[in-house]
Amino acid sequence: MKQAESARPKQLRRCVREDRQERSTIRGIAESPDYLTIKDIVQEAQISRSTLYNFLGRELPVTRFGCAVRIRRDDWERFKAAHRQGLGTGPEGTAA
Repeated sequence: MKQAESARPKQLRRCVREDRQERSTIRGIAESPDYLTIKDIVQEAQISRSTLYNFLGRELPVTRFGCAVRIRRDDWERFKAAHRQGLGTGPEGTAA
């Protein structure tokens, strides 16, 4: 592998290196605590993946990093608040 890589033209090696750095940066953003994975939300909400996918893109905005789908934590919190239902609560979610 080293021989093949060293045989590449300098510019191609630089492009490969930059691509690796970019992927690393994207991976870092996608794994940030500000973003949740599909698995995180499915476990927290105790719903199926297919139920969650029904909401994605329509009621719940998504962010895509390549193939990785992530949901911003604040979007998830707003979505939960908008769908919260309960008996005996007032308009602000406080007891009536």
